[in-house]
Amino acid sequence: MKKLVFPRKIKYYIPLAVLFLLLFVGAPRVNKFKYSYRKGALWLQPTLVAQCDFPILKTQEQIDAEKRAKSQETIAYFKYDSSVTEDVLSSLKRLQFGEYDYLRKEIFSKVNSAYGRGVIPDRFFVDDDSFSHDVIYVEKSKRAGKVALGNIYTVSQLLGEMTGLVSRRIESDDIDSDSLLVTLGLKEIIVPNLVYDKQNTQLIHKQTIREISPTSGIVTAGTVIVSEGEIVTAEIKQMLDSYKEEYDNNFGYYGNSFFYYLGKILMCLLIVGIVFIAIVYCEPEISVQFNKYLFLFIVIATSYLATFLVGEFASRFFYMIPYPLSVLLLMAFFDRKTTLAVYGVSLLPLLLFIHGGLDMFIVFFAAGVVCSVTNSFFSRGWTQFLNCMFVFVTLIAVYTALYLMRGFDEVYGKVVVLKLLMASIFTVVGYPAIGLAEILFKLVSTSRLQELCETSNPLLMELNAKAPGTFQHVLQVANMSEAVSRSIGADPVLARAGAIYHDIGKMVNPMCFVENSINGVNDYHKELSPLESARDIIRHVQDGEILADKNNLPDVVKAFISSHHGTSCVSYFYNTFIQGGGSESERPSFCYPGPNPRTREQVVVMICDSVEAASRTINDFSEESVDKFIEHLVNSKVREDQMIDADISIREIGLIKQELKAYIQQMHHRRVKYPRLTPGVSGGLFRKYKNQL
Repeated sequence: MKKLVFPRKIKYYIPLAVLFLLLFVGAPRVNKFKYSYRKGALWLQPTLVAQCDFPILKTQEQIDAEKRAKSQETIAYFKYDSSVTEDVLSSLKRLQFGEYDYLRKEIFSKVNSAYGRGVIPDRFFVDDDSFSHDVIYVEKSKRAGKVALGNIYTVSQLLGEMTGLVSRRIESDDIDSDSLLVTLGLKEIIVPNLVYDKQNTQLIHKQTIREISPTSGIVTAGTVIVSEGEIVTAEIKQMLDSYKEEYDNNFGYYGNSFFYYLGKILMCLLIVGIVFIAIVYCEPEISVQFNKYLFLFIVIATSYLATFLVGEFASRFFYMIPYPLSVLLLMAFFDRKTTLAVYGVSLLPLLLFIHGGLDMFIVFFAAGVVCSVTNSFFSRGWTQFLNCMFVFVTLIAVYTALYLMRGFDEVYGKVVVLKLLMASIFTVVGYPAIGLAEILFKLVSTSRLQELCETSNPLLMELNAKAPGTFQHVLQVANMSEAVSRSIGADPVLARAGAIYHDIGKMVNPMCFVENSINGVNDYHKELSPLESARDIIRHVQDGEILADKNNLPDVVKAFISSHHGTSCVSYFYNTFIQGGGSESERPSFCYPGPNPRTREQVVVMICDSVEAASRTINDFSEESVDKFIEHLVNSKVREDQMIDADISIREIGLIKQELKAYIQQMHHRRVKYPRLTPGVSGGLFRKYKNQL
């Protein structure tokens, strides 16, 4: 069982306290509607009685139908033009009626009454069937109101009533009433005094659609909503949905406040504890990397804060929150195991505090898992946008599956699809946050480590030019370290980067090291004492640290330079010193200053460095010989306490041994001895030996 190593410094527990406060203050009251139901199913719970008055909410389909109906019929908006009325009445007063002057008073009264109500053009509603034929809006004296069309005159209607009036009052049958109106000039002065206002018509039409009532009635307290054993019909489901909405939003906590807050404290402590254990278990080295520890808590706290804020102020936008962005940020600095563990705990508030959070948890966790896999292949350049596609497809697939399982109870349409698409896009748009995290928290992303591992890096090219033997050595150690790291679940990219730069200090004095000797001859140490030779060899660690600082290598890589020899002794020169009569009290002068490795990756590089260098001194690469060689070398590191500060288990050390044995044998496997063909040998002889080639 893996051992948990808890940090001892108090600063590691301050983020826990902050996270607890965020949960306690930000988490909403948990008053979830405890019943589950779906249309067409039996209500198997006890009879449900409304505990409060609540409105019956219209379904989205009902609201959409009303909107469509409203959009197909527009109420026209007219402005009353008093100047037209005054002009018409003035013109009427000036008309000469002659022998028909007895008609003046009645005609004036009729026209005055009609224009007081309003006169509209004849063909206004004939030309456009989209308008309501029942009412219109009339603005008069800066006040507008609805007026029935039956109370409004058209020009033709007014003239018709005037014609009838004249017909009734004229005594002679030989006179045509309509012709008389023309003769008197009445038809010329009758014009509309209601002017159509297109802008206000459209504005009020849009406002009317927006103001469609979301409710269709009310249910009073004490009403039976659904009885036990009753089938949940569409009407009952609508009442249940409405009651659930009212219950979730407005129902207060009626229990003892002390127990409520006690439960909330315990729940917040439980979540914080799960977060802490998940981090410590998945990332043991976090106890010596506070910057990474703090970054994890920032990611978790940001996710919690987004959940609480959206849940409080804009719950309809939950599916637009780019939760998978956390996966991309974490994958840049941690392995998949740590990423998924932290991502899972960052989604916990959805399960515990948000209504309908189970579905959201499933949808976004599935997208996060897929994103953690695809990001391993598509994390550079334009390929990052492929992650957006994979996240979107996963979100849609999982949401659709849940929708189908719910029996089509929920609205599924382009709005939901658009929200999920926006969440996918926001996820990829957040990629630059990785660079920001590198700066703020002094972290090194996987992509940054991969760039450092490229042999075209100027520092590595300089190493190759000044110390080609060392360059070949570090490449071999890098390949070996990467393979061994994979076998124990360590970070292979970090191990490779550390291995490539661990001996960078040797370029300062390359001839001090045997791998850089010319034609196998190294006279550098010929005139030096063992103590001087050891001093020059040990100095390559300090030189490497200086070069690392000069070339701005990340601290996590620089740590490999400092620790790859730990506090071990330069045994060859120390033994020479002792054999020459030297005192054992001088041993510290022959030992590296350390520190010892503290992470599994640093342990791997230390062992692989020693194995690669020592393997050049043996000639027998049989299975038995390699087995003894690896066992002796690794066990000597253990006996010298070189791994005492590292979080590595005996089992992992055993796995390292197995991987190294296989690796060394594969590197030095025997090749087939090909037969020598003398010049002029026939093709038949070639065919004879071709199976051995």
